[in-house]
Amino acid sequence: SYSAWIYSYAMERVGMSSNDAAWLNSLFWTAFTLGRLSIAVLASCLSPGALLVPALSINFLSNLLVLLEPDSQRFLWVGTLGAGVGVCALYSNTISLLAHYDLLSTRTTGAVGAAAAIGHMTLPNIIGHTIQHSALHYDALIWMVGLANLMGLLLTVFVVWHLGRNFTPMNEFSGLDMCSRAKLDSVRPLQPEAEATMLL
Repeated sequence: SYSAWIYSYAMERVGMSSNDAAWLNSLFWTAFTLGRLSIAVLASCLSPGALLVPALSINFLSNLLVLLEPDSQRFLWVGTLGAGVGVCALYSNTISLLAHYDLLSTRTTGAVGAAAAIGHMTLPNIIGHTIQHSALHYDALIWMVGLANLMGLLLTVFVVWHLGRNFTPMNEFSGLDMCSRAKLDSVRPLQPEAEATMLL
């Protein structure tokens, strides 16, 4: 929703030129791409829950920053950068979180995909109608996205807490322990059978 409306918001609400608004939209997707690449590296050391909660927190705080100064182009640039980074881990790490606790199945994958598709189809449309027919006008974008992000953050915190409390991860390592395990595996001495095989 943010990426769908930020171009119009920047021009109509903040007064950016069409060229600057296009660059702003490009900044969002650049931050999203770089964030996704960073998440891929961090995923080898951190559990999905340890990635999801900070990412969604960044996303919500970025929306809050824009709300503090809705007329500020500088705040909008910084908020858009944070929004791109914050949303990059959402879908992939939700799937990874389910897999981390061995809860991934065709049913759960389908449910997550359906929920994501419904959100992508409905929320931008609802925001558009709110912009057009409410007194908030383009401020409705940041308010509604911020509210959705806050609800998503609270729900994610609860789900991560619930899974950690009631389910056992597929492996005994989590968080930074996963990095320690990878390092140990890389330096673990070969068993005698493996050494004999390599000599042959």
